Amino acid sequence: MRLKDITKAPAKAIKRLTELGSPGMMESLEKIKEIATTIQEIEDSLKAPPMLKNIENMTLTSEAMQNVAENIRNIRSELDATGIIEEARNTSTIVGMNSTFNKKIQNLKDLTNSCKDIARSVKDLTNELKLDTNKSAQS
Repeated sequence: MRLKDITKAPAKAIKRLTELGSPGMMESLEKIKEIATTIQEIEDSLKAPPMLKNIENMTLTSEAMQNVAENIRNIRSELDATGIIEEARNTSTIVGMNSTFNKKIQNLKDLTNSCKDIARSVKDLTNELKLDTNKSAQS
């Protein structure tokens, strides 16, 4: 470093400090501070026990819904494997023509009722999970 550079260094530092004190720079620094404060508040709220419980409940709800979807797929596969759906299609065209189909029709009605019960159970589970999530949010 030369002597000339050494004498210019304090002047450059003073110039930079003066720029930092300008209204535009102060406004920018204030906005940065507000943003940092907001981010910190968000981080703190995400770490709060009620929020952690809500996140856990959402995870459990998601897993439950995935399980329900998988169970429905399995039921569909089992029904396809038994041939009952195809049989029901075939049976529906000749309903009333042959009394031997009455048992099959009753089985189809039972199957329909079972599917409705499953749908109601899924709906009830969803409602329960929503209530749990709401209770956690209020806690």
